[in-house]
Amino acid sequence: MNRDQASLLDALIFSKRILTFTAGMDKSVFADDLKTQAAVLYEISVLGEALGRISKEFRQAHSEIPYRKVIAMRNKLVHEYDGVNLDLVWDVVQNDISELIELISPLVPEKPET
Repeated sequence: MNRDQASLLDALIFSKRILTFTAGMDKSVFADDLKTQAAVLYEISVLGEALGRISKEFRQAHSEIPYRKVIAMRNKLVHEYDGVNLDLVWDVVQNDISELIELISPLVPEKPET
């Protein structure tokens, strides 16, 4: 597995964790659950980090993946943590993570190369 594939696999794992952590929740439950907020914010941060490791060539070949959007959110969470907008985070969880999984899944090898 090359570096791009490994980073995509990481991004897929992090994205699926976000959905697992928020399964069965609505916005108000999420807003009151500090542990889930912390977990989701962490997973979004490492998701952005993983996508940031993808090579320029791969990004150009697979421009359907919103690398810049995810990386920008990661940067905001890490560098402007005191200005985190939970409404925006919830919107991303509900509307963007599943789509990201659909875009990434076909690009991840089913079995690691040996």
